[in-house]
Amino acid sequence: MDIIALAYIGPESTNLDEWSRYAPEVLGMQVRPHDGDALLLRMDERHHRIAIRPGEAERLSYVGWELRDRPAFEDALRILDAEGLSYTVGDEELCAERGVHAVAYLDGPDRIRHELFYGQAFASHSFVPGAGPLGLRRGRRGLWPRGPHRSRVERRAEPLRRGRPRLPLVRVGW
Repeated sequence: MDIIALAYIGPESTNLDEWSRYAPEVLGMQVRPHDGDALLLRMDERHHRIAIRPGEAERLSYVGWELRDRPAFEDALRILDAEGLSYTVGDEELCAERGVHAVAYLDGPDRIRHELFYGQAFASHSFVPGAGPLGLRRGRRGLWPRGPHRSRVERRAEPLRRGRPRLPLVRVGW
């Protein structure tokens, strides 16, 4: 079976409101507008990577495994048949919901549905990352969140930086 990527996941949650704030503010993901009850999250140019649905508990419901193309999809179904594993080929509604050309799924022993698919859609508009509530700060060590998200080392060094005398810059000519 020629699986090329873990492409999407579908958790269930009791609190979609928290996810709708947490995903853009902390994870930097984009909330994709959607008509259904799922909260679709983007992290790149793909249709979505995470689809959180309302549920009775916090749990992972399904995972989507990407296959290269239609021949790889058909080969995967032949392998499942040869192994005697039962699967269901998804209808057009499921394909549209997942944003894929074709999908087949089977339930794993862990009660998580495993979906094999090919041809995941790309979004027609650019990915716009969410920023933390205070944005990012640039410095000598790269980017890091502004505000209370500083590391313990940075917080400890803060008093030292304030009291440190500035030394004059000395140029050496060669």
